[in-house]
Amino acid sequence: MKILEDTKNLLSPFFPNLNLEEVLLIDGSIIGKVIMTLFGASAITFGDKIYFAERLDQSNFFNMALIGHELVHVEQYKKLGMVRFLIRYLLEFVVNLRKERTCRKAYMAISFEREAYQTEEMIFDLLISSELPRPEQ
Repeated sequence: MKILEDTKNLLSPFFPNLNLEEVLLIDGSIIGKVIMTLFGASAITFGDKIYFAERLDQSNFFNMALIGHELVHVEQYKKLGMVRFLIRYLLEFVVNLRKERTCRKAYMAISFEREAYQTEEMIFDLLISSELPRPEQ
């Protein structure tokens, strides 16, 4: 599915160099469910495809912020390319795991994730602090 118009309107200022029309959201996917089971993540991004473990309700503020988080990864893929992004991501995870000793702490210390969580938090703060209308289904 595509990103809904209202969601695009909200998120586009955060991603001025990203064509949100090109991004594909895939909800309830096997890939998403496997990732959620193995790592406790709600979504994973490969290139311009975002896989969600559950059905995606784009009117939900948490999901809108999560889409924003994953769009940061879409930008990172576009900047570095698929192979370079994945290698750097995995290397950072391994290095962090040696330091942090838990998968969750190692994951949270990945520079790509810190950037994505920062953007997710800004989006969520905007949503809860403003009177923005919720997107229509």
